[in-house]
Amino acid sequence: MLNVSAIPLTDISPIWDDGFLSLSKTLLSAVTLDGFITKLNRIESCFDGISRVNLILNLGAEEAAFYFMGEQGPAHLVCQRADLHLSDRSPKEQAIVLPAARFVNRCAKLASTPVYDDLQSYCQLPITTARSHLGGIEFISTQASAFPMETLAKLTQLAAIVAIALENVLDKERTLEQANSLRLERDSCKILVDVTNAVIKLVRIAELPKSLFAILQHHFAISSLCLAEYNATSDSFKSYLVNQRESDQPGIINHSCFEKNCLQGALNHSEPFFVYREQGHGCNSGCRFTSQILPLDANSSCILPLRYRGSLLGVLILSHPTADFFADLDISLLEQVAARTAIAMNNVQAQQEISNTNGARDKTIRVADNPPGEDFPSIIYQSEAMARVLEKVKLVAQSDCSVLILGETGTGKELIARAIHQLSARSEQELVKVNCAAIPTGLIESDLFGHEKGAFTGALSQRIGRFERAHKGTLFLDEVGDMPLDLQPKLLRVLQEHELERVGNSTPIPIDVRLVAATNCDLLSMVKNKRFRSDLYYRLNVFPIELPPLRERREDIPLLVNFFIKKIAKRMRRSITSIPADAMKMLVSLPWYGNIRELENIIERAVVMTRGQVLNLSPDELLPLKGFHKIETLVYDEPAQALFKAPEREAISSDGSQGEDERGSIIRALEACNGIVAGERGAAQRLGMKRTTLLSKMKRLGISAKAPRTLD
Repeated sequence: MLNVSAIPLTDISPIWDDGFLSLSKTLLSAVTLDGFITKLNRIESCFDGISRVNLILNLGAEEAAFYFMGEQGPAHLVCQRADLHLSDRSPKEQAIVLPAARFVNRCAKLASTPVYDDLQSYCQLPITTARSHLGGIEFISTQASAFPMETLAKLTQLAAIVAIALENVLDKERTLEQANSLRLERDSCKILVDVTNAVIKLVRIAELPKSLFAILQHHFAISSLCLAEYNATSDSFKSYLVNQRESDQPGIINHSCFEKNCLQGALNHSEPFFVYREQGHGCNSGCRFTSQILPLDANSSCILPLRYRGSLLGVLILSHPTADFFADLDISLLEQVAARTAIAMNNVQAQQEISNTNGARDKTIRVADNPPGEDFPSIIYQSEAMARVLEKVKLVAQSDCSVLILGETGTGKELIARAIHQLSARSEQELVKVNCAAIPTGLIESDLFGHEKGAFTGALSQRIGRFERAHKGTLFLDEVGDMPLDLQPKLLRVLQEHELERVGNSTPIPIDVRLVAATNCDLLSMVKNKRFRSDLYYRLNVFPIELPPLRERREDIPLLVNFFIKKIAKRMRRSITSIPADAMKMLVSLPWYGNIRELENIIERAVVMTRGQVLNLSPDELLPLKGFHKIETLVYDEPAQALFKAPEREAISSDGSQGEDERGSIIRALEACNGIVAGERGAAQRLGMKRTTLLSKMKRLGISAKAPRTLD
């Protein structure tokens, strides 16, 4: 170590020779750090034997930037200060002068660089100005003992000039960086202003892609743009594609041309999603998304989700032939472009809703409140078929006889049971409901009749059964056809003797219960097939009430639609005042094999998708509602019962002649579906029933999916 302050500068031979002066002027004229490093490494003309000069700039308490001349030109690495022999020295402190034998490169990052090749002598001096301590400067010599006192004094003078010039360069770079930042900010503002001007007067979504492409192609040089509008009702995209060759007219690509699954990677994130052709994007190369939405020459694409207040409105897809094109772009600026695009799309859709409401009043039907019936306020009807059913309900309600409610799934059997209870003398007591299909077989006896503490494993306390809970009231047995065969005699005994025994106790308990049962099964056919006890069937079938399916009471559909819209819209805090007339006609025309439950589900989905005051339910969206629906042509204002005919399909009758017809229908459906029970291509879908219902019927009728005609 040498003390720089101890060097007698007055005894030095002329320092300011022509070469030294020229080097100093060159350094002071540098504008950038790279240029400064290049000029600094021309030192050999002034100092024979010094082959390389490196700069060390402070970055903070722990790190420093190491600048050097690499094989390809100026370069730099970020290293630890301790590995670079750098300390917080001032010009008055010691310089570091080391021979090759004592020099150790402690920075692993520099091991692969040529910075210390052929080093014989090493010297490091601090570079400090009046304002700050900038770091240090290294001089590398290929000669031994290259830094005598005279040379070191000259290098000390050079270090002082380097400090002044370096500070000047850093100031220039900061100024240039600020200017570039201001320029980029100005350019960004211009881009956003251009985008805002393009979307502010937008009337149709189809007008936007061409304008956006012109702006983004000019500012970012993208090669193609795709704007895909999301339709939540059909869960699909309608896309507009523009590229450099076809920028005059955007090409409209139908939403069915590519699978939505191809965009799941992008839609699962709120930030931009990048697709690289060479890496794939999670979809096979032959899919229509790859071949039509992504141009053939696009090796990289940026997918920007378009969301407004959490709702997905679409995606903006930008593409370019260069694989790393988007690495150099300001992605945050593209996100701001996407945000403005989403706002524009939302405004267009809102304006369309307003236009639909104001301009199509004659094409919509106003949603009106349905006046409640005097005796049946919870039952919506105006058809003769339901009037006949409710007349029977009034007749039987005042008696205590058992009632068996028959009908397809979703026809409202529980509503009828509740009406019977409410019109009876037992209305002040409880209506206890039991779903025989939902209770595990091993627990149904305990659930119905109760049990004593310790009656079986897990019986930790006494339990009152549902029959006891229904004492003096009404017990509603839903899906009674699914009651286990071994429990049916016990149920029959309770109905006949009006007393029960809890599990684990033989003491009879008297009960007074009015029984109402319901099923969508053909109990008579089950009796013939020994799957339901005949004595229990006749005990239940004292007063049968058969509910008509919705397709046989089409006059009630408009009332039900109005009721469900009001009910669901109120629950979801929506204001829906009308429904398209064409949609109402279509609703009336569908066969509704899921009956009222299916209709309610469709209306609920439509309410969720509605943004204005007109229900978002178009005939085009209803057509694929059921693949086997056969839509009949009708005039809405004519009497509905004279207009509609049930569509031809695998139908299951609900009258006493069902038996073999039901079995044959199920077998034909299974054969047509290759034994598939569930799913869109399954027999349950074809027959218009739930998978569990079909499996229950197959088990009852002895039908196997693998061999439909026999049960293995």
